[in-house]
Parts: sequence; structure tokens; C-alpha cells
Amino acid sequence: TSLAVDGDAGPKTRKALIEAYMAHEGTTLPSTIEATTHGCGEFFPEEDLGDEVDDQANRRVELLCFADDVQPAVPGPRATKGEPQYKQWQEQVTETVDVTTDPVQEVDVRFLDRTHQPMPHVPWRAFWGHEVRGETDADSIACVHVPVGLAKFTVEWGTPKVDDGSEFEFRQIVVTPKDTSDDDCVHRLQNLGLRAVHDDVSAAVARYQRNFSRDETGVLDDIRSELVSWHDEGATPA
Repeated sequence: TSLAVDGDAGPKTRKALIEAYMAHEGTTLPSTIEATTHGCGEFFPEEDLGDEVDDQANRRVELLCFADDVQPAVPGPRATKGEPQYKQWQEQVTETVDVTTDPVQEVDVRFLDRTHQPMPHVPWRAFWGHEVRGETDADSIACVHVPVGLAKFTVEWGTPKVDDGSEFEFRQIVVTPKDTSDDDCVHRLQNLGLRAVHDDVSAAVARYQRNFSRDETGVLDDIRSELVSWHDEGATPA
């Protein structure tokens, strides 16, 4: 847009952002439908939990659909406490459709190359039935927002590729938030370039131990905690 880049997400930026979003297909109501807004604040809670209680169910938007004019009429753009119209609208409801957003968690994925050097500003995509894309930041981290409780998701990354028309030449890892099982520790060894796909696990563990001057036991339990910390948090072992 014509907005100056000033780092301030103020009212002009907000307006431009909403206009850009509403320009996408499927985001605008047909001309035959008229929308009227009515801000209710805290007057009609879904769950009456008292003041100053953080409750997602009460931070909601309700869309009430009428065949003709709204009856009774909307009493202005903002509600007043105890006004009767909301209850009267609810009494007319013949069908309710709940649309909810799943809670999400942030998972930071730090990218290191095979020599364990940072990989800033590298394109990536993550998917688990839904796909998100981005670019690693200056610290080589991709912040991926995934549904809470998601068991696994896949991350692919690479560099732009133009010779055959494909968008990226991707390499792939599988990320399991907070999982320290044997299988996922093996995934971590593989992600860090310490285990080939058909490598013996004990040999990969011994390679890890050799790299960091540990006793070469080849036993996964001997490195599990340190491996998870290095892989998930990004701090290289001493």
C-alpha cells in the first residue's frame, strides 16, 4: 500500500489490513444481505464467572440470521446492561451452529546445517493436514503455531529452485513437541545429521558421544536429556 513503513500497527495499518483481507474471495457478504453490528461487551456472558476472569467462551461473536428485518429492532450500535432484545432474539433461534477455534501452541524449530551452523532466512513449510509457511528468523528459528495436543507435524525447508519450475528443493524432518520416547530421540539424532536412515541407533549414539567427548556407551538413555535439550532448545552441548 501507500503506507510508510514505520513499525507502528496503528489505525491506518489496521484499516489497510482489513481491506486487504476483505478483498479475498469468499470474505464478503452478498449484496442481498444486510449486516448490523451490536457491541455487547460483558453484558451477556456465556459463562457467568464474575469480573476479571479470562474465559475464551465469553470472548465470542454471535451471528444471528433473520429471514427479514431484525425483530425486535437492534437498539443502537452498543448494548446496555439488562436490555431485553438479546433474550428475545435467542428465543427465536431454530438452529445453532458452533464454530470454534482450536487452542494453539507455539513450537520453535531451530534450523542448523550439517555442520551445525545456523540457517537464518531459509524458507520453510509445516503441515499436519493444514499447511503454514514462513522464513526462519535471524536466529534460524521458525515459530510454528500448531493445535494444542498435536502429536506430530512435518517441516520441510530449503532454498528457492527455478530450473525445473518447482518452488523449493525441500529436506524434511518430523517434529514431535515435548516427546522424549526412543523413536522421537532417534528422529532428533537424524534431524541433527548424526544418524543415517538405516544406521544402527547405538552407532548414532556413539557418534554423538564421540563428538562431545562423552564415554562411548551407545546407550540412548545416556544422552536422552541432553539430546532433547540440544535439539528442542538449540543450546549446543559443551
